[in-house]
Amino acid sequence: MADSHLQSSGTTPDEQPTERSQLAIYWLVIAFSAALGLLLRRYRFAFAVQSLLAHEALQAQARTDTLTGLLNRNGWNRQAARMFQYHRNRDRPLCAVFFDIDHFKRVNDTHGHAVGDRILVQLATAIRQHLPDGAVAARFGGEEFVVLLPAAELPTASTYAEAVRGGFATAARARGVRVSAGIARRRPSDSLSRLLRRADEGLYAAKAAGRDRVVVVE
Repeated sequence: MADSHLQSSGTTPDEQPTERSQLAIYWLVIAFSAALGLLLRRYRFAFAVQSLLAHEALQAQARTDTLTGLLNRNGWNRQAARMFQYHRNRDRPLCAVFFDIDHFKRVNDTHGHAVGDRILVQLATAIRQHLPDGAVAARFGGEEFVVLLPAAELPTASTYAEAVRGGFATAARARGVRVSAGIARRRPSDSLSRLLRRADEGLYAAKAAGRDRVVVVE
C-alpha cells in the first residue's frame, strides 16, 4: 500500500524538502527582501540628493551672469539687500563701488563683440582677484559692474578700486582699454538705492574728469 502511494506521487522520502532546507530558503528570502529594501532606500536618497543639487544648480544659474561668472542683476538684488540691511542694523561701514569700461562701445564697434566679451571677462577677473572676503560683486548691466565692500571705509574701498583698475589695465593693455570707478560710503540716512546713486555719481565724475580714474564721493 505504501509502495503504491509512493509510486503514484512520483517522489521518495529523500526527495521531500527537509525542514532545514525550508528554513534556509526562508532566511534567503528575508535577506533578499532586506537587501532589496536597502537598495531602494539608497536609490530614493540618491534621487532626492540629485534633485536637490539640480534645483540648486538651476537657482545658481538664475543668479549668475553667464559670461563673467559674477552675480547678475537678480542675484545682486537679493544679496546686496541682505548685506546692506545687516550693516545698517549694526551701524557698520559699507562702501559701494561702480566700475565702467571706458569707451566700450568703441571697442565693440572697432574690434567686434567677441573681443568686447573678452574684455568684460578680464574686468570681472580683476574684480574677483582683489575681492575681499564677504564682498558682493555683480555685472550690473552692459559694461557696468558693482561691488559692495563690507565693513570698509573709503580708503580701503579706494585701494581696492585702484587695484582693480591697475589689474584690468595690465590685462587689457593689448587693446589699450581702461576703466573708471566711483565710490561712496553708506550714510546713516542712506537706503541701498541712495548709496548706489552716490557711487554712480562718482563714476560719472570720473568719466567727466577724463576717465581711467577713481573718484570718491564723500
